[in-house]
Formats: sequence, C-alpha cells, structure tokens
Amino acid sequence: MVNSQGEFAFVLDGFTMEIKTKAKNICNYLYEAGSPYNKGKVHRQYLYKGIYILIFVAGIFPTRDFKDVTRIDLSLFMGKELILFDIDNTLFYPESTKIRKDILAWVQKVKKKHRCVCVSNSFSIQKRKDAIEKILGISVFVSPYKKPSRKLFTALQKTYPYPGEKMVIVGDMRFTDILFGNKNKMMTLLVSPLAPEVLFTLKVSRIVENVLVWMLRLF
Repeated sequence: MVNSQGEFAFVLDGFTMEIKTKAKNICNYLYEAGSPYNKGKVHRQYLYKGIYILIFVAGIFPTRDFKDVTRIDLSLFMGKELILFDIDNTLFYPESTKIRKDILAWVQKVKKKHRCVCVSNSFSIQKRKDAIEKILGISVFVSPYKKPSRKLFTALQKTYPYPGEKMVIVGDMRFTDILFGNKNKMMTLLVSPLAPEVLFTLKVSRIVENVLVWMLRLF
C-alpha cells in the first residue's frame, strides 16, 4: 500500500525508471543485432514504447488471485522459505490495527508452518508496528525503500537470505505488491481489498489498476 502523494510519486518514479532502462536495453539490442525493426528513428521510438508497455503490463499480473487471504490454498506455500504479507487492506483494515477474526486465525495457521514477515509502504507503519507485531506474532520489516523498489528486496535479503523463487508475496495492489514480487521472481498472490481506500492517491491508483486490467481483458 502507498499512503501519501509524495510516497506514491517516489514509488512510481522508482519502477518507471527501471522499466525504461530495460526497454531501452532491449530496443538497442534489437537494433544492434540487425533486427527487421531497424527502420529509423521514428520506428525505434515506437518499438521502445511498445516494449516499455509490455514489460510493465507483464509485471502487474499475479500468479493467482483470491477474494481474501482466507481463500488462499495453503499448498501454494509448500517449498517456500518466506511469505511476505502486505498490511493495509490485505490483513488489516486501512490505516488501523483492526483485523478480522477469520483472517487472524488464518495467519496463525500459516505462521506455524512457514516463516512470515510483513512489509508495508505506509508512512504510519512505524506508529502501528508494535501493535501489529503483537497481534500477529510476526515481524514487520521497516525500510526506507518501498515496494516495488528492487532496493527493498536487497534490504530484505540481508535479514532473510532467500532467493526470490523461494518467496511468496500476498497483497492487494498490482502496482506495488504484485510488481515487486514479479520483478524479484516471487510467487505473487493478489487479494481483493478489504475496504474502500481512505486516501485520494490510493483511490486514483486503484482506479488506474482496474481500468488497465479491464482494457487488457478486452483483447
């Protein structure tokens, strides 16, 4: 989750620059390799934009999606070393320490068999961290880096030294949770948000996500 206009802009800028770099690298490779797409500057710009869109779109689709975490098949976690949970609108109601009893019971079941950690983009997470850890019995990983930044993954690995293939991320937002997981080769599980967004930037992000997915499903 992202909880302020400034933070939202920071996260968007982070993954946008990375995707632009990848798109340019692929575009340059095709041209240097004598690709049939090498038709001049104008065509090169269109090719770059197309590659950019494809990389971005591929990153926001999850491995699986569920109505909420209690619907997740626990067999999906077999062979995984670390389960990452988003907090707001995934486990807890937005900007609170309020959690449904059935979700809490499900988390308790999961943590008995798997190592779990919570990762949040919320600026208020530091204030709620102790309460959330007490309720869940799970650590909340706090970092200056935010999902989907790859620097967050590097920071995580210093404490939890597992490859992305051995991790699962569970979250409710495509642009942060799912993109972060896909960038780092994790299994990505998308859940529907528990409640309507309370912040304007999140409302906008949710609308953009839904419109983009709706458009893609038309083709």
